[in-house]
Amino acid sequence: MKYRRLQAVFVSVTAGFVLGTLFSPFCNLLNHKPDEIRPSLAQALTDTDLFHENPTDETIAYINSLYAEKIQLLADKGLLKTMGRRGKCTKDASPDAWCHDPNCTEQLPPVNSQENLRSILKPVMKLRDDALNRLPEIFGVKQEQRKYVFLMAASDNHYVEAQQTIQSLHEKVFPFIRNFSFYFYDIGLKKEQRDMLTTYGKAVVKTYPFRLLPSRIQFLKGYAWKPLMIQAHINTAEFVIYMDASVVITKNLDKMFEKATYTGFLMCPGHASVAQHTSLLMFSYYGDAPCTFSPYTEYEGGFLVFRNEPFALKLLLEPWVACALDPLCMCPKNNLLSCPRKRKYGKCHRYDLSAMTIILIKLFRDRISSFDVRRGQFHTIKQGRTHVFEYLEHLQATDTLQ
Repeated sequence: MKYRRLQAVFVSVTAGFVLGTLFSPFCNLLNHKPDEIRPSLAQALTDTDLFHENPTDETIAYINSLYAEKIQLLADKGLLKTMGRRGKCTKDASPDAWCHDPNCTEQLPPVNSQENLRSILKPVMKLRDDALNRLPEIFGVKQEQRKYVFLMAASDNHYVEAQQTIQSLHEKVFPFIRNFSFYFYDIGLKKEQRDMLTTYGKAVVKTYPFRLLPSRIQFLKGYAWKPLMIQAHINTAEFVIYMDASVVITKNLDKMFEKATYTGFLMCPGHASVAQHTSLLMFSYYGDAPCTFSPYTEYEGGFLVFRNEPFALKLLLEPWVACALDPLCMCPKNNLLSCPRKRKYGKCHRYDLSAMTIILIKLFRDRISSFDVRRGQFHTIKQGRTHVFEYLEHLQATDTLQ
């Protein structure tokens, strides 16, 4: 029986590479090419460097122990939260409502079962042992040790919007912490924008190394570039914080980091059912029926906190990064981000958000609320660029007057 299960995994992996070759062109669209690609001594990371077929029972046992320890810690600290009750889906329900599908006859496997954990680790098991260790070199990450590393990334069309995030960091965060680094990744900036970010944004500006990664990572709206960037920095700090250009920090983050010390990970819940906003191909990849995810909200990817600890790395970050690298997982097809106003499973796809939400749900079910950092607690979202105060230009003008 054990041999048959492993044989099934090997067949699935082999089929995945064949299909990945067919689907990967959908993910090869680089919307904004960086205007400056700096030379690097690092060797390009190819699929040959990334993948092999070697699932192990030892990995499953270790993951199970990390999971049990985290559940016990959250319970001991009073941080184990449960979602509120959800009703049944009706014909009058909102197109994006998260509710129980009365016609769903499928169930997710038990949380700590071999089947469930193998599903979560499916993309990880396909990776070579040293694949993720190559990322710091690819990204040119300094081997420093910081308490906090803050990460942002933007192309030129989000440069103005990103200034609100930078201003909130300058005013609400950086004056109150020590031993931190702030990196801003160029995924399509102009030279003068890079210069402003370096001089007045107090950021270390780095060119995203698209040319050293598989071409499917270049599809910016597939967001596979985000998990890789976080993984490249995770071993240089206790906390890594990623922020979209729409994020505005509203208060001191001490309480947030206190919670993250125990949870290991924080993410902001959204407002729509993940079953509605996730490609059917991703559900198929993980071996689950879409309707089993109908009662759960999707999570947002604009504000993420990872702690450098075994649980967050092995159960959350590494499965997420491995999914980003797998041509069949995060970016299985060029699905649209915009969702039609109708109730239908898989009507659109949220890429990085869908993958992380599915991992969280498979691990924690109704307890996913334990990892919430809600809008209004420490941050808010302000999208759009027309109303944004050009903070860096203001600093430049003030500096010139002096």
